[in-house]
Amino acid sequence: MTWKTERGLSNNSIIAIAQDRAGYLWLGTPNGLVQFDGVNFKNFNKENTVEFRDDFINNVVVDRRGILWIGSYGGHLLSLNDGKFTGHFLSDKLSGISNHCLVGDVRGNIWVGTSQGLFCRPDIHEGLFREVPEFAGKKIYCLWEDRSGVFWVATKNSVWFRRNLGQWQQVLADSDIRGYEINVLYQDRGSRLWIGTDNGVFGYQNGKIVYYSLGQGMRNNITSFLEDRDGNLWLASEGGMFRWQNGKFQFLPGIQGQDNNYIYSLYEDFEGSLWVGMIEGGLTQIRDEKITSFTSREGLGGDLIRCLHGAGSDTLWIGGNGGYLSLYKNDRFRNFTFPETLRNNSVWSIEYEGQDALWLGTSLGLIRFQG
Repeated sequence: MTWKTERGLSNNSIIAIAQDRAGYLWLGTPNGLVQFDGVNFKNFNKENTVEFRDDFINNVVVDRRGILWIGSYGGHLLSLNDGKFTGHFLSDKLSGISNHCLVGDVRGNIWVGTSQGLFCRPDIHEGLFREVPEFAGKKIYCLWEDRSGVFWVATKNSVWFRRNLGQWQQVLADSDIRGYEINVLYQDRGSRLWIGTDNGVFGYQNGKIVYYSLGQGMRNNITSFLEDRDGNLWLASEGGMFRWQNGKFQFLPGIQGQDNNYIYSLYEDFEGSLWVGMIEGGLTQIRDEKITSFTSREGLGGDLIRCLHGAGSDTLWIGGNGGYLSLYKNDRFRNFTFPETLRNNSVWSIEYEGQDALWLGTSLGLIRFQG
């Protein structure tokens, strides 16, 4: 089943999704915030909710106390608690600010990364956001808390961290990163921090930073990392697949796309197989050093893959461009084609509900699929 504007959704472009403790889905769209109970939509925007000052909602997060936080591209921040919206003022000094990222940490603090700095609400009773002076005027690209509770902040070309409410420490300075832009942060089980940029990788551990290029002539734009159950670290990039081995990233030549080697998604299943989703290259399985490729010739619904999602011990769902959804189970593909009106749809994200029911975040709206 598909939910679009004809069924009450305020906009078919869904930018952010969160689920609260009551089970409601909250959707951020260019036309406001949407509450969905599985049947009906309830829309909140400037026209019907006085607290809304900007309808372009690009961040939706539920914190550990169950409070819903809503961030807009125009820089406005709201919370929803016990049915009441509250506006939160970030700064009276800045104009033209936009919110880029929004997270809650284990201590209950709410952090907002914006185009002009970092803000934090450190006291849940005070309710006021304070600007973090170390990041005044800086564009915040990424906020992340690792498994040990260390909080990390990435600007366009620098990385900082803070441990146990101590002083902020800079890992990478603007000059260190050579003007490269940060795409992704990842910490492996050995506590090494990996920083993926648009031109290679930095590794940080024990106060030392090392730069790794993927090789001359390679496309060094990093898209994601994954550490498997055996401790192997895999790297996905616009130029292909790499594995960390013997102190450097080794290229895996067996993973080839049709026109390029652009890898978009990584997933490890319950049996230890690594699945690789490519742009125009289909699906690849890596198991016990054996590489097996699946494309439309082998029964896959399409070759441009956007997302992978495991459900159970032997089930993999594959979503991509061209209005298709594929299920890989018992070594076979089963393809599901959208109706004619949705053939130009792209599946960007998949969430498994149970009993073969899926929620699909797509370019044409929210879809509930029953297999």
